[in-house]
Parts: sequence; structure tokens; C-alpha cells
Amino acid sequence: MANLSAEGVETVIELQKKRGRQYLRELLEWEEFDEIRDLRRSIRLDTIYYSLVFAAEKGLPWLTVAEVGNLTVELLDETPDVMTVHHRSLSAMEIGSMYYL
Repeated sequence: MANLSAEGVETVIELQKKRGRQYLRELLEWEEFDEIRDLRRSIRLDTIYYSLVFAAEKGLPWLTVAEVGNLTVELLDETPDVMTVHHRSLSAMEIGSMYYL
């Protein structure tokens, strides 16, 4: 289970996207991985990262942003099949077409 702190997520958000994702990976205590070969983990990291960005952009306090990240990790841990759905949704958005599951 993740234990993201207010200070940690604030740093993630303040960094440029690439470095922020790397720092988030470190906070989650994940080892380095190949973003292209391990798409599932890359998408999982994106999901957590963008949940933090969303919460921060809504103006939530950093402690709440951290809780959003922790909840996202917990939900992803408990619902592993959601990664497949999320991956398909991202692919559909990237090519700009409608995609029905």
C-alpha cells in the first residue's frame, strides 16, 4: 500500500512531467522499468500521476492530494482488470476515435 505524503506529492506536481513521474515512481518505491516494454506499469504510473495532477489543479490541499494518490493506488491494487480498460481507453483517445468496450 502506498503512503504518499503531502510534501512528496507537492514535489511531484512542481516538477516537469517526466521528472515528476520519475519522482513519483521513487515515492512508490518501484524499481526502474522500461516504459515501452512494460506498458502496464507505465499506464499504472500515469493513472496515479494524473490523479495527483487533477486533484492539485482543483485546488485541494496537499494532504488531500496525497490521499487521492493513496486511494488511486489502493483502487488499482484491488481492481487489476481496470488497467486493461484504462489502456484501451487511452489508445482510443490517442488515435482520436470512438471506442466502445
